[in-house]
Amino acid sequence: MAELLITGDLVISDNTYQIDKIDKNLIDMFQKSDYNIINLECPVTDSNNKIVKTGPHLKGNATIIAKVLDALNIDMVTLANNHIMDYSEKGLKDTLSFCKKNNLQYVGAGTKLSEASLTKFIQVGKFRIALVNIAENEWASATLTSAGANPVDIINNAKQLQEAKLQADKVIVIVHGGHEYYNLPSPR
Repeated sequence: MAELLITGDLVISDNTYQIDKIDKNLIDMFQKSDYNIINLECPVTDSNNKIVKTGPHLKGNATIIAKVLDALNIDMVTLANNHIMDYSEKGLKDTLSFCKKNNLQYVGAGTKLSEASLTKFIQVGKFRIALVNIAENEWASATLTSAGANPVDIINNAKQLQEAKLQADKVIVIVHGGHEYYNLPSPR
């Protein structure tokens, strides 16, 4: 038996956030899980170079986010989301450095599409699990030559899942979907 917790969006931009605001029951739940994943819905960067887009530009506070991720015993962050490129390629690269510095595995973003679309394999209990993270195409999609998130692309995503199934006992697909200011599910 293996227990994974996979949660939604985390953004903490406020440098006054206190760890004791996290409910003890929530911390206990994460501590008991075998493996914990959270969507880091913002770049963790000191860059002020905002991209042109609609919607808010999110940026995380490195010190506080590191403390929260540690308190929740987070093992991996998903990065395929519509905000990962809010502060351009530098913001993404800073976020990847943040993950490495804090011994966090990550999936779903990279300095080019071949990195962003990598499947992550983890061992949880007796299971080899493949994790695939994709995001609907807004402003953050990686290309063959540019940084960003692993985009929704039916053909490429299907191939990635077929390959993952050959190498893992279980495949988990984490999709970050929806469009800014559009309150209905995407037709895709």
